[in-house]
Amino acid sequence: RWAGYSRFGSGLLGLFFMIQYVKSKKKMHLFFFGLVSGLALLYGIDSGIILLACGALLFIIMSLYGPGTNFRENVIVILKKSFVFLLGLGVALVPFIIYMAVNKAFIPYLEGMYLMARYHVSAWQTAFPPFMGSLRQYKSFWLFFISDEFKVYLPRIFYVFVIIYAIAICKIKKNIIDCAVVPLIVVFGLFAYRSGCRVVLGPQFDISLLPMLLLFVYFLEKGTAFMLFERKSAKPAIF
Repeated sequence: RWAGYSRFGSGLLGLFFMIQYVKSKKKMHLFFFGLVSGLALLYGIDSGIILLACGALLFIIMSLYGPGTNFRENVIVILKKSFVFLLGLGVALVPFIIYMAVNKAFIPYLEGMYLMARYHVSAWQTAFPPFMGSLRQYKSFWLFFISDEFKVYLPRIFYVFVIIYAIAICKIKKNIIDCAVVPLIVVFGLFAYRSGCRVVLGPQFDISLLPMLLLFVYFLEKGTAFMLFERKSAKPAIF
């Protein structure tokens, strides 16, 4: 089943290893992030692409907020560590590439993968009007608010506020953990929402909401820690 966590589940697993690496700096987590990214590319192309996009964002964040004294020093350190990620990616992809190349199917596979990534959303997604256009179809805002159609727009509203929070926290704290966790989940969530969101609220839409639920838990834990521990910051337990 599409929503059986087999497709976007691999993406969420890769997100988990990525955040674990941000926290621990252990090469093992970086290796598994690369491995899962490769497997996601093979099994659910969109999940793999989303993970690689998150990896690129992590590269930028660690370059800006890494332990080095300047941007250039951080980039050099990250480039050296990226070999571990590429090793994990290669373990997943190289046997498949060799098999496809031997059977003269690798180039057609790349063409198919490009077409899938480029057109599958527009081919499968049911078009729906802009927010204000949908609102005008109802006699009152309350009827629109309790409708299924409003649920499709709700993640967009939520992510706007989360993005504002992420920008603010990066400017205030400038701590790599605080500056990486929320943006990585947001980017993954936005891509998943774009890839899986449809007007017909089915499993595709449900699975795209999982990153948003993670953010809800993250903010709940941060708020609880703020109130219980005399307003001292605490790291979220879920990561």
